[in-house]
Amino acid sequence: MCAALLLGLSQAAGCWHNPASGRAELALLSEDDERRLGAEIDDQIRDAVGLYKDGGWDRRVAAMGARLAAVSERSYLKWRFRVLDDPTPNAFALPGGYVYVTRGLLAVLGSDDELASVIAHEIGHVTARHSVNQLSKTHLARRGLGVFRIIDPRGRHVGGFAAGAVQLRLLHHSRADELEADDLGARYVAKAGGRPQAMIDVLETLRRIGAREPTGQIPPHLSTHPDPELRIVRQIERLRADQERGQWSGPPDADYVQRLDGMPYGADPQEGYLLAGQFVCPRTQLALQFPADWEVEVMGGFASGSSPDEAALLLVGTGDHDSAKEAEASFFAVDSFVREGTWVEQIGGRPVRASRFSMRDRSAAFPGWAVFAQWGGGVHLAVGLAEDPEHPAVADLRAALLTLGEPSPQQIQVEPSKLRVVTLSQSMTLRAFAEHHRASVSLVDLMLLNRRGADVSMPTGTVLRTVVGFNPARQ
Repeated sequence: MCAALLLGLSQAAGCWHNPASGRAELALLSEDDERRLGAEIDDQIRDAVGLYKDGGWDRRVAAMGARLAAVSERSYLKWRFRVLDDPTPNAFALPGGYVYVTRGLLAVLGSDDELASVIAHEIGHVTARHSVNQLSKTHLARRGLGVFRIIDPRGRHVGGFAAGAVQLRLLHHSRADELEADDLGARYVAKAGGRPQAMIDVLETLRRIGAREPTGQIPPHLSTHPDPELRIVRQIERLRADQERGQWSGPPDADYVQRLDGMPYGADPQEGYLLAGQFVCPRTQLALQFPADWEVEVMGGFASGSSPDEAALLLVGTGDHDSAKEAEASFFAVDSFVREGTWVEQIGGRPVRASRFSMRDRSAAFPGWAVFAQWGGGVHLAVGLAEDPEHPAVADLRAALLTLGEPSPQQIQVEPSKLRVVTLSQSMTLRAFAEHHRASVSLVDLMLLNRRGADVSMPTGTVLRTVVGFNPARQ
C-alpha cells in the first residue's frame, strides 16, 4: 500500500525549503502527503508491534515530546509520541511527526535527560524530513514475508515481520542524517532547558550493547542509528565536554530507575522463544526443533530459520484458519505454489496433512514442503523452501519438519522477565549483588543496566536495576 501511495505521489515532487537545515531540497511528498503516509504506517506499526500500556510512561514520553517539539522548526505538526511494547532498545520516527521509543530502550536509559535527548534526536529526523528523503533512495526485499502473508492473510500474527520491513525501508538513515539529527536534537534539548550532554551517555550505552554482540557490531535492530563511536566523539567535540570517550558521566538517576520497577524486560516467552535451537510458543502450544547450525529469528508467535548458506528456509507458526484442511486450501490457492502431492503423515503420534510443492518464480522453480496440523485450539503450519532439491540442507529441513509438536508442561509454564529495582541495605560490589540476588541476566548485562564496574564498591542506599524471571539464554 505504501509503495502505491508513493508512486501516485511522485508526480507532485518539487522543491522545498527545509526550515531545520536551511537547505533547498527535492520534495518527493508535500507536507499533507507526508502526514498521510505517517498516519498510514503508524496504524501498521501499532497493530503489528503493539503499544506498551503503562499510562505513566505514556504520559511522560508524550509530555516530554510535546515540550521538545514546541521549540522545533516544525512545531505546527500534529506530533504523536508513543511507547512500543518491543524489547529491543530502539527509537525511530515516521514522516509527519510520529515518534516512537521502545520499552527496551527505556529499560537501559539512565535519566530523563537521556530520554529527552533520544526524543529530540528523532524529532530532528522529522523536522529535517530524513525519512521522506530516503523514500526515493531505498529498497527492501524481505525473504519469507510473502509466505507468512499467505499462511496468515489477515496479518494478525506476522505484523512484527512487516513492521520490521517498514522500519528497514524507511528508517535506515545515512551517516549524514544521523549527525544532523544529533545536532538538531541537541539544539531542541538546549532550547527546552535540558542537558544536551546526556546524548553522550545514550550513545555510549548503544556502543556497549553493540559490543555485547558476537560480531562486536551494532545489532540489526539498532542499524537505523549506525556508528555510535563516531557520534560519541563528535558530540564530545561539539559540546566541548570534559569527558573522555567510553566513560559514564555518572550513575543512572535514582528517580528515573525507580519508575522502571516491574517493567517487562526482553521478549515475552509466551509469544515464543528459542531453547537450544528449539522454537517453543507456549501461547499456541507449538514446538519445533531447528537444525543445530541454522540462524533463527522469533517474533510474534512465528519463527523463521535459514541454513548457514541461506540455501534453505523454514517458517513455522500458527495461522488464522479453522482447520488444517482449510489452511492447506488457502496455501495452495496461491498461483505461485504448485502442489505436487499431499498425504497424511504421523508426527509425534498425531495425524498431520503434509504436502510437497514447487514455488514458481518467473522461470525458476524451488522445491518446498509444508505440514498442516491442528491441536490445542490452533492450526499450525510449517513450510520449508530450498534452492535445490539435492542441496545437503534439504535433509536437515525435512527432518526438522518432523519435529513439529507440543511443548512440555515445563516449557509452557514460563513468565516474562521483569526489571526489579533494589536499594542496597549494605555496601557491596555489583558482582556480589549479582550472586546475592540471582539475576536472570549475566553480570555483564547488569553492568550495562547499572553502568558500573563489576568490582567497584557501592555504598548503602545505591539504587540498582536487576532482572528476574525466565530467560531462555540462561537455561
